[in-house]
Amino acid sequence: MAQDDSFCYAVDFRLIGKGLSTWECNNVAKEYGIHPTVKSEWWHHQPRNSSGWFDWDPEAKADKVEPKLDWAGILAHIKALGDEVARKALRRGSRGDAVKTMQARLGALGFDAGPADGVFGRGTRKALRKFQRVEQLTADGICGKQTWARLWNPEYA
Repeated sequence: MAQDDSFCYAVDFRLIGKGLSTWECNNVAKEYGIHPTVKSEWWHHQPRNSSGWFDWDPEAKADKVEPKLDWAGILAHIKALGDEVARKALRRGSRGDAVKTMQARLGALGFDAGPADGVFGRGTRKALRKFQRVEQLTADGICGKQTWARLWNPEYA
């Protein structure tokens, strides 16, 4: 399918990697200056819009300063979530920031809990039990004070 200027891209970028979401594919495309151009058909991408080429300069991107992370704030947040977990353990059916943080941490440690969506489901329980077995904790799929502490200070990290 070609347009008047003969440029058009209709590629399903999800084919490049198993399990990539539409959102992830569009972000990868944008990193290379290619944007979705037909709202109803997400797979149409072009390096330009109706008025010209999208701005994309890899050299300019390299000059951008990375934002500084507030490590003290991150640690304080993790501690506050840990205090919350100590009062009420996370288990299947739990929801919220503590679950989302636990899911992300499990994934970072190589235990795939699925997307960090803040909903403690079967996949999260399965990943947590694997983590608990590796860490020689009670593999009950419940994240209490001891499991939470080990998530942030695993013996093998």
